Amino acid sequence: MDAEKIAGALEELADLSDLYGETPFKGRAYRKAAAAVRAIGAGLDEAIESGRLREINGIGEAIFEKIRAIGSVGTHPTLERLRAAVPSGLREIYRWSGLSARKTMALREHLGVEAPEDLAKALAENKVSGLKGFDRKTIERLDAIFGRGGAYSKAGQADGATG
Repeated sequence: MDAEKIAGALEELADLSDLYGETPFKGRAYRKAAAAVRAIGAGLDEAIESGRLREINGIGEAIFEKIRAIGSVGTHPTLERLRAAVPSGLREIYRWSGLSARKTMALREHLGVEAPEDLAKALAENKVSGLKGFDRKTIERLDAIFGRGGAYSKAGQADGATG
């Protein structure tokens, strides 16, 4: 099993759980499991087979089952359910912006933002400044990342690359 791919899927589960509004405990648990999987690295298969993976603090039965499923079929029903519920562009905004999940979802709820391009447009049209919790510094930081010529577009993300 590819430990890096499994860890990436666990991190995606964490982000999507946060954005979906699930308890913060879930996101933290998925992130902790991702770190553990990365630390095991090439020994992941043996750790699963021997049951040693379940001995690691924070990897209970539910997360162990998700790791096995992701390793064998590449996904898990929970991951697919969350992918269907949360636009992938919101995850990009969440990962790049440093905003909390609540503020990221407020952009969607109040301005219809579902992708970095939507956020760039909302920033250009000065729509973000009217949202509760988005002060001048936050807006300036978002503009530096997602605005025209911002870090997101310079990193090639706006052209369809992922990161």
